[in-house]
Amino acid sequence: MNKIIGLLILVIANTVTYAAKLPLSNDPIADNAIEINCDNNQKFSRNILGQVPTYFIGSYGESEDVLWKVSHRNVRSGLFSLTYSWKDLSGQGGTCNDANYTSLSRLVLARDMQSLPVMEVSMWGVGVGCNAKEYKFIDVSTQTAVKNASEWLIYCNKILPAYRQGDIIPKEYQKILDEITWQPKLLSPRQLSTPKVIYWEIGNEEEHHDSNFIGIPDWTDRSYIERYKAITNAMCKIDPDIKVGISFVGPQSPGWSRKSIVDSVLSDKEATIDFVSYHPYLSVGKYWDPNKEDPNYSVKLNEIVAGLGNIERDSIEIYKQVTDKIKNNGRDPSNMEIMCTEYNAMNWVYGNSHPSMATALATVENVFVFAKLGISQAHYWVQTLEPDGTKWPVHLAFAAMNKYIGDTLIGSCKPTKSSRIYITKDRSVKNRVVVWGLNFNNEKKEEILCARGKILEV
Repeated sequence: MNKIIGLLILVIANTVTYAAKLPLSNDPIADNAIEINCDNNQKFSRNILGQVPTYFIGSYGESEDVLWKVSHRNVRSGLFSLTYSWKDLSGQGGTCNDANYTSLSRLVLARDMQSLPVMEVSMWGVGVGCNAKEYKFIDVSTQTAVKNASEWLIYCNKILPAYRQGDIIPKEYQKILDEITWQPKLLSPRQLSTPKVIYWEIGNEEEHHDSNFIGIPDWTDRSYIERYKAITNAMCKIDPDIKVGISFVGPQSPGWSRKSIVDSVLSDKEATIDFVSYHPYLSVGKYWDPNKEDPNYSVKLNEIVAGLGNIERDSIEIYKQVTDKIKNNGRDPSNMEIMCTEYNAMNWVYGNSHPSMATALATVENVFVFAKLGISQAHYWVQTLEPDGTKWPVHLAFAAMNKYIGDTLIGSCKPTKSSRIYITKDRSVKNRVVVWGLNFNNEKKEEILCARGKILEV
């Protein structure tokens, strides 16, 4: 009998079927036992375990356990991408001439981790200053936005794969290299090539912003779609193999319920949209408070448990609204990839909850919901560890999923309102299934009767 206190993982080897007695009880014989048939195959992408490597700077060598063979959202992403200049690393959140934050260093990391890089392009132009505290723009012309995106693509997909330090560089490529302020700009002769960047996210949460925020007086839906098409048309002409897509928040955004730029770009049949990215933030962390002396502690704890239990329901509803919007604008969501390039069920604004076990549970539940929905890539926002490298429970949970989650969901069930069972397998590993047990209730232990297995501490 294995007790689930938080997160439990069972690796079941040398078996093709597995039976677990549910609901969980002490009775060894149950009419409602479930049989796990390993022939059931709901395939999913391990890129739903994606990360934002910027937050592993200085310690990513110790974080291979979460960065290995998953999607990486680079270099500066989220709001930091709005004013970011890849050539001199300036803009809000920029770090001028810091070799850890260059496009080359990020692609070397992706190469070494055998991971899938995703780049996020600013739609608006060039910002001002290194480590600027505000979103200020010095050039918001469409021409500049197109130039920055196009030359970034040329650098990543044309220059880096073909040229090394000491090579004779074509003039049009040398001109781009001359504008880069950081070093090194190219790989050394003996270094292995970096991967090309296939996925390019155009903009960030665009329905969130208006003319006053951007500083473009005439910024409208039409301005947005014309600029989106100018950027993507130029990029796809340079490299037809890339995939481009839009980025928005989703139903949580104030701009969602009105006719917005999301509708304008989706409904424009001339716009190339290979994928749609939305950010399904929830707010389970709103009630996080570890202080048991607080007179409202039990109330807050119940809210946390309820919130964890509602992650699947709420996430499915957000996904439905996103796919409905795609359909209502004349596109078929089954013909494009659906990505969640930012998510956090606790919500990034409740940072005090991130080191908690609750965040680990919320994130594991979120990942399995993505697996069920067929999300192609997802990136946890933000970090999973302390600046000194101390790993939080969510990091350890990601490490376990990275190692054991596999690529196929065999089955799942909800024994109680506050517990979950998921069973996965890796098609490349014969005769092994992995059982994942989640208990959201910090005050109550749950038990699962299993035939055999090894418990891995998380």
